[in-house]
Amino acid sequence: MRKLFLMTLALGLLFSACLFAYELPFDVGNIDFGGATVTYVGFYDPRESFMEGGDYPGRLAEAMEKFNIGEIRYLGLPWDGIAENMMNRLLSDESGYDIWMLPSNAVMGMIAKNALYPISEIVPASYYDDLLFSQRVVTDTFVKRGEKYALGAGTSPIGVIEFLVWNKEIFARDGLPALDELYLSGEWTYDAMEEIAIRATRDTDGDGELDQWGIGQQDIAVWGFSNGANPTIIDENGRHVFAYDSEAATYYLGKLRQWSQLMNISKGDWQQKEFLAGQVAMASFPLWNIIDPSFTDVVEFEYGIVPLPKGPHVDDYQFPARQADSFYLPVNSKYPMGLVALHRFLFRADEEEEGIEEMLIEAALDEISYEVLVRAAEEWSGEMYIMEGILGPTWDTSYPLGGAIGKALYEGQSPASAMEAVAPVIQQVLDKEFND
Repeated sequence: MRKLFLMTLALGLLFSACLFAYELPFDVGNIDFGGATVTYVGFYDPRESFMEGGDYPGRLAEAMEKFNIGEIRYLGLPWDGIAENMMNRLLSDESGYDIWMLPSNAVMGMIAKNALYPISEIVPASYYDDLLFSQRVVTDTFVKRGEKYALGAGTSPIGVIEFLVWNKEIFARDGLPALDELYLSGEWTYDAMEEIAIRATRDTDGDGELDQWGIGQQDIAVWGFSNGANPTIIDENGRHVFAYDSEAATYYLGKLRQWSQLMNISKGDWQQKEFLAGQVAMASFPLWNIIDPSFTDVVEFEYGIVPLPKGPHVDDYQFPARQADSFYLPVNSKYPMGLVALHRFLFRADEEEEGIEEMLIEAALDEISYEVLVRAAEEWSGEMYIMEGILGPTWDTSYPLGGAIGKALYEGQSPASAMEAVAPVIQQVLDKEFND
């Protein structure tokens, strides 16, 4: 029924588009590029939906005619080093008519270098009103002294929100409490997960060796948000401050050490192969992974989807995202309002919302899983480690933050003392890049 509704809605929108010319949801005045060439720069071609064979063919040509653009082209760059390559374009003054797609781990570093254009200085407040909720959150997340940089439209973090996937066959066979019922009752907590993981970890064939485990690998930064732990926060004065020395963070790191190092209930790495093979009862995945062939072509058991369990320092379930890639303008943009108008003409909120809905339907095998996914799409509020490009990955012990986390997880140092020792070093970096 829902798919029929979506098909009907899509046909209605298509019919309406034929009758009425699309108008931007905010005032931009007269836009005229004077025949200039616009270049999308990034790690994938965002024009594909608007070309032959895409969902909205002909829109590129329509935009070129409407805004007097000579060409809308694409320059592909490798993921590794993408920020450096974009900086080279900026420094050589090749980026005047660029629109950049940046991975989120590169954004704060580019903002610190004053390489991005603060579009909040030129767009009206109504610009943000028509964005999807998750897109507005992105524009509010990557900020410096209140200035906003992300265009918002064209991407959404919903596809990279992390969920806990559970093997219903293991749960039924081992008499474990169903996670959807625990979720609905508000009892899906750290303690509940730990108890289930202990019961699920066992020798199933009697050879004396463990061959089934309770939980897969937990991503350090992502899982921290399930207890309200964020490596950095913005304080009431708009300053970026270190926050992994909070009680929520140190409690979480202590729990993570128990789960991953001491209790022998966790198995696997970031690929979660043991879960896919039916040897692990629970594992976390970003949404895109759940609908990717690397998951769907391998999994042979029935599964359900719930949020990550909630820790004792939060009141409700959290929906952390691994990243939030978005589009930006370089600071030397020669026609920022024109580029903003072009981008919003191409990427439209109603169409993007339909795409997200289709993704949620594809991922969910049951009603409660679908409810969880919809809730995440509606409630995501910026739970994401945005300073990876400045402070380094939380797993990389060559950085001060990763080194302190490593001492807490692998060397037995108390999380509180490890974070206390590194806090001044990290705060000094944040102050230099964003606060001074």
